[in-house]
Amino acid sequence: MVKTQQVSLAILWLQLHWVSGKNGVEQSPRYLSAQEGDLVTINCNYLEGMTTLQWLQQNPGGGIISLLILSLEMKRKGRVSATINSRERYSSLNITASQPTDSAIYSCAVETQCSADIWNPYPNSEAERHHLFSSLSFHIHLSLSSDR
Repeated sequence: MVKTQQVSLAILWLQLHWVSGKNGVEQSPRYLSAQEGDLVTINCNYLEGMTTLQWLQQNPGGGIISLLILSLEMKRKGRVSATINSRERYSSLNITASQPTDSAIYSCAVETQCSADIWNPYPNSEAERHHLFSSLSFHIHLSLSSDR
């Protein structure tokens, strides 16, 4: 069972890298190190028209957590906030007063109107919607330490 999960994750990781570049979703910086208490900002740029953008977090050895889903406005959840500019086609994720527990892989996933028509024959299916977001995501690694 564990080997199956590892193989599935490896395939998903490869798929995310292949598809993300093809669909024009880019995040910066790719790798980021910060100190405890720092303000951390991660940027995501995309080329296609966006209907929804989602920020995801995967902790080491953990599952994927949806942090925020944006369409037009800024959102905040605790120390995490995100802004979106659909005209300039970018979003920024901000983590205030960062903590070592914030060390994770952060993904920006974009759902486009065009891809929804092509890839989502069941628009009300949560599984299909999650697959669509995942297929257009790209991720960065954030490493935090408490050393000052």
